[in-house]
Amino acid sequence: MLQTGSRVRYEIPRASRPFTGIVEQLDSAGFTVQPDGLQMPIHLGLDSLRSLAVFDSVRSVTDGAARGALAGLRLGLILGAVITTAVWLSPADERCDACFISATVAAAQLSIVGTLGFGLLGGLIGAASPGEIWHDIPLRSLRNGNRR
Repeated sequence: MLQTGSRVRYEIPRASRPFTGIVEQLDSAGFTVQPDGLQMPIHLGLDSLRSLAVFDSVRSVTDGAARGALAGLRLGLILGAVITTAVWLSPADERCDACFISATVAAAQLSIVGTLGFGLLGGLIGAASPGEIWHDIPLRSLRNGNRR
């Protein structure tokens, strides 16, 4: 919800990046924002914005770890499936009659260990970089007078 005191991220046409700041005042045509790093507030019209988002919170370490672990597990599963399938389709199993374990089974077992390793690595990276949570505000609803 856009209100006075909200931290916002906004993008204006022909800007190379989004800007952030604190909303100081609201009116029907736009809002006044104190941009980060500037001393003077500026007024932004709703028609002059390309996007607008309101800051909610910083993502917790636990949430970051869970997201990272899930991404790592997905990557590990995909890579493991590709590698195991490639070994299974190759003639590697047929070349060794006295082998204790087939090449395909070995590749599958290594893929499982690799998937768990990617999950652990992703969890560690996710915990170290939790990130921010922003909620996009549909500009069309703001232009129609709805502040929620």
